[in-house]
Amino acid sequence: MGKTNKTTFNRKELEHYFKRYHTNLKNDLSTITSEVERLFINESVKPTIKSRVKSFDSVYMKILKQPIEGLKENPFSSLHDIFGVRIICKFIEDVHHSEDLIQRHFTIIDREIKGVESPHDLLGYKSTHLLIAIPANLKSQNLCETCEIQIRTILQEAWSEVEHELVYKSEFKPYDEPLKLKLAALNANLTLADIIFQEIRDYQSQLQKQLNIRRDTFLQKVATDSKLMINCCSYTNRKSNGNHSKSIYSSFSNNGSEKNIDTLLLRGLIAHNCKQYSKAKEIYTQILSLDLQPSIRAIILIHRGMAYFEESKYDKSMDDFCQAIKIDPSNARARYNRGIIYMCLKEYKNALMDFDKSISIGPDFFEYYFYRAQVNYILGFRSEAIQDFREALNLNPDATEILEFIKMISS
Repeated sequence: MGKTNKTTFNRKELEHYFKRYHTNLKNDLSTITSEVERLFINESVKPTIKSRVKSFDSVYMKILKQPIEGLKENPFSSLHDIFGVRIICKFIEDVHHSEDLIQRHFTIIDREIKGVESPHDLLGYKSTHLLIAIPANLKSQNLCETCEIQIRTILQEAWSEVEHELVYKSEFKPYDEPLKLKLAALNANLTLADIIFQEIRDYQSQLQKQLNIRRDTFLQKVATDSKLMINCCSYTNRKSNGNHSKSIYSSFSNNGSEKNIDTLLLRGLIAHNCKQYSKAKEIYTQILSLDLQPSIRAIILIHRGMAYFEESKYDKSMDDFCQAIKIDPSNARARYNRGIIYMCLKEYKNALMDFDKSISIGPDFFEYYFYRAQVNYILGFRSEAIQDFREALNLNPDATEILEFIKMISS
């Protein structure tokens, strides 16, 4: 006589049991979700976090497939995903960061990459599913011992939602080959979009890192050449890493035939930060030979002007900043940089006019007020200097040395 390992359960009794404990399940899930949200408070990654308790219909279909041994006392005890948390990220790298964060704070029972074996999912559009053990302090009763945490990108979430509606919810399985190919094409486009978004993000991160390094060296040069009473270098809160610039410079420096503006600009900044100013100027000049929008041309001129400034070639630096202002009068950075040149040349009235203009265009930059304050002080405008220092301090409260300077010039 064959052994039976499954049975049919009274649906109404199970539904009554489910409803009885539904509030407890929701409360436990809310506690777990809050704990997951707490993990991201001080992280650079800021995902969207959702949670859900499965509907009774879904729970019932799962229970029907379970062995009897798992259903003696608590019909839900063997259901690992009766409730779950979903972490939705903007970029692929954020998915990896989020998974690492979850693994560091929870005990992982199982890890699965969903989506690989779907017949129309030819490229394996993935979603990471982690089964965690629920810590004792996060559950009110022993209704569930585990919780599923899903981690995916926004586009993976979109695919999952639409796929669920079109395919799984309706129990539809495409037999027609062209229809399968259409689903696979949609999948491939979303996969490719995620990859491209990540590539753009990687470029953006590298570019910002190089801009921060270049900004720091620029301020250090200003401090040396202007001989002001206090300098701005201490307040940038950035750590320059010349070795990093050198390590990634080689990967770009050999691609001299590249005509892509973004790649050329990154190559130029890396050369700039490696103090290879001739090479940097050569690359900036190469970009300027291309057909550029006026605002972009102004930006490249500013970069080249800063390379000239690093070499103390004030006249050529001034020419580039003047060109940038002529091309794009709304560029506050061009005015500010030209004001720096005037300040280093001790042409303080001209510097003051440029700082005035840069602040009128872009009033949210610490450096603009910081240097205008010192020029105002040099010109004898003490009250204006104090006001500018206070504005600078509002924008960067960490610049505490300014307080001592304000006290000194106020006495």
